[in-house]
Amino acid sequence: MKDPRPFKVLSTLLTAVFLLSSAPLTELRADMDTHREYSCDPLSVTYDQTASWDNTTQAELSITNISEEPVDGWTLEIVFPGDITLTNIWNALDISDETTGADTLVVTNLKEKNVVS
Repeated sequence: MKDPRPFKVLSTLLTAVFLLSSAPLTELRADMDTHREYSCDPLSVTYDQTASWDNTTQAELSITNISEEPVDGWTLEIVFPGDITLTNIWNALDISDETTGADTLVVTNLKEKNVVS
């Protein structure tokens, strides 16, 4: 009679490979920045990542006047580590154009919200 051990080892190995290949894999990633503060005198910019899934990130950027004088208008240029597609924006205007890099987002204030006190 033949030794059944090689068959058992092969059977166990194939079962393990099958189970691992059919299990849903979770992408292991650490988002580089979930919170960061930048000083852009006379303004301060705070970045907060509020959600992240697949290749999508939801973030909140807050612009605060840290001077004693009102600031009339602002423009913010953000360079990301890879290409970006903006799908929604609130309380700002995306002014990126064909000359803006695929990894760059340029936003400015809305006309009715141009003064940061």
